[in-house]
Amino acid sequence: MVTLDLRSDIARGYMLLGVFYLHMLFAMLKTVPDPASATAALLQVKLLAGHVSVFFFLSGMGARGLGRRRFDTVAVQSIMLVALAALSHVGGFVLNALIYGPPETLRDIFRALVRPVVYGTGYSTFVAWFFIVLAAVRPLAYLFEYSKLRFAILAAGIVLLIQLAHVMHFPGNLYEWRNWPYALFFFIVGMRIPRNQDVPAWLGLSGLSISLAAAWFNGPDLLNDGLCWTCNADFLPFPIVGSEGFVPLVVAQEIAFLPFLLWASQLRLIPQLPQIAQWFGKASIQFLLLHGWLIAAFYPALVRLFPFPPGPVPYLLTLALNPIVHAAAFLMLRPMLDRSLAWCFSFSRWSVQLVTSSLGSRGRIAAS
Repeated sequence: MVTLDLRSDIARGYMLLGVFYLHMLFAMLKTVPDPASATAALLQVKLLAGHVSVFFFLSGMGARGLGRRRFDTVAVQSIMLVALAALSHVGGFVLNALIYGPPETLRDIFRALVRPVVYGTGYSTFVAWFFIVLAAVRPLAYLFEYSKLRFAILAAGIVLLIQLAHVMHFPGNLYEWRNWPYALFFFIVGMRIPRNQDVPAWLGLSGLSISLAAAWFNGPDLLNDGLCWTCNADFLPFPIVGSEGFVPLVVAQEIAFLPFLLWASQLRLIPQLPQIAQWFGKASIQFLLLHGWLIAAFYPALVRLFPFPPGPVPYLLTLALNPIVHAAAFLMLRPMLDRSLAWCFSFSRWSVQLVTSSLGSRGRIAAS
């Protein structure tokens, strides 16, 4: 039997390797005049892209008993994630400016560097959004576990604030709120997964089949068109408000994929694979930070310099080289990555202590 903690590390590793591969597929699609001509890449993106949200299941798996924790510990983790998103964005902006040149005017620099931090969306890296969403989901899940009534009141308040922001013509995805409903649901489901129960093969393989079918048939006009093999081939089903297509299918797509991922994380047919995945998964936060910076540094060059050749070779090379490149960069930059993570934690603890001490002082003054 494989414990849930070990499985979640291995599953995170497999998901990280999938994210590395997926972003290369996006690069491949940008190098061809017509993405429809790169059918293999297009189909893989359609069937795989939504599974990035499985990270929220895995995060929930590591947060059992969240409602019994002190709120300040939950706040520390969330503020740390916000700081991590800002660090990812600023690092990506600096790398992009150094390699490809900075924006032309101070106003452009301000818009590209400062506005994403203020609005919580539009970052320079592909991973900062995940940190922001997880930062929002953790306290929401905490409140859901602690008090359903208070959660309902807060949720209603958030909806009103979103509507107000829309009326005031703010960006339509402030702090990536369009990801929150699905991410929160997946996080709460992850918190309830049994810790010491293996996933049988029939359930894992059935989950994969259901997930692939749900992603393939999903589309915004499903209720009108019905099930159709070719109607939604170019639709990307992603669990985000406004882009999910038919809601029951996008939820089924991700819930069904989870048992497959956990079952695959139990397999030991090739012992080296889970060992490699576990190594990546144990440092998943550092790898996500690193991956965002690598994408900011090299993604523009990948989509400008050369077209990817047809056939299976580029996909096989990507599967083989992507982990090696990321592992090598991680080993070279690990001290900096660890210090960055430690700095974000220190900033978060300082922020929470500052607020709690200030509130404590005000309480003592009022009492006197």
